[in-house]
Amino acid sequence: MTDSNQIKITMAEEAIASMRDAVVSLDHTGTIIMLNPAAEKLLHVRAEESIGRSFAELFILREDLETLNDCIIEAMYDPSIPHVSEICLPGVDDEVQHLVVRTNLLKSDIGSSNGVVAVIADISEQVRFLEERVEQNRIQNQFFHFFIYSLSIYGIGTIVNYLLYTCSGLLNANNTIFNWAYLLILIVPSLFTIRLMRIPISTLGVTLANWKKALVEGVVASVVLFSAGSLLVMGLRHFLAAPSHPTPFGWGAVLPYYFQCFLQELLARGVMQSSFERFFGDQKSFKAVLLTSIFFGMLHIHFGLIAVGITFVAGLFFGAFYQRHHNLIGVTLLHGTLGLFAFGLGLL
Repeated sequence: MTDSNQIKITMAEEAIASMRDAVVSLDHTGTIIMLNPAAEKLLHVRAEESIGRSFAELFILREDLETLNDCIIEAMYDPSIPHVSEICLPGVDDEVQHLVVRTNLLKSDIGSSNGVVAVIADISEQVRFLEERVEQNRIQNQFFHFFIYSLSIYGIGTIVNYLLYTCSGLLNANNTIFNWAYLLILIVPSLFTIRLMRIPISTLGVTLANWKKALVEGVVASVVLFSAGSLLVMGLRHFLAAPSHPTPFGWGAVLPYYFQCFLQELLARGVMQSSFERFFGDQKSFKAVLLTSIFFGMLHIHFGLIAVGITFVAGLFFGAFYQRHHNLIGVTLLHGTLGLFAFGLGLL
């Protein structure tokens, strides 16, 4: 071998050794004749312990390399045709490695077939980048639909306020039938938005996940707040600073009222707050709670500014409570119980 040929071989070996892609060469019997450092890292082997040994002996029984083995075996059976495959291998910390395997014929100096060379490129970063872009586009698309939904809800609220203002002799904001009609009018575009955005109903709190925790915490919070509120109202009544007569509210209206609370929480927490959480990319986002409370509070403007303020403050509490388990059971129970408390003590 001439010095020039030796120099070329040395330069080629150095170039292969410095490649970021893994390179594995096998002779026609399947014996490993070369592994570069990137291949050692990918396959978790050492070159000095692998070269000269059969590929099948080292790797064929390794389940983590099953898809890679299939590519190498296919190339060995048909080395004359270049093969390109995209595969996935398990990585560290439960991450997936996305690889592109290119195999080609390995020829000797005289041009005869001498085996197979496989070049394995790790494209995990590119795949993750594309997945992030796709997710960003999906979120932006969802939020666009949510924005249109928000405009429609505000439009409905504006129309309701206009009707109350111009037909004050016919419409009463505190009328039970009016309240149900207003709520159902808001629910219709909400359901349409859910369908349009293809949102799984389970992500809106309509799920059995964490239901026990939600139920227990809902009961405990209701009892605590009911007791504290009762003591506060009794103290205020002592100083004639609170209503002394309860608002008429029959037991027959209890279940329908809880159902109404469920629909309100589906609208506020399930649709609005969950949409903001997805947009901010954080299920514990206080900004999502704050924006939902402002939004939902303004939908009560026809009841007066005091109602807007109460709804806003209650929304902050309900939103934070909902974020503990993202289940509507607990927050519906809490909402309904506090509402009955307010009716029973004449606060509403």
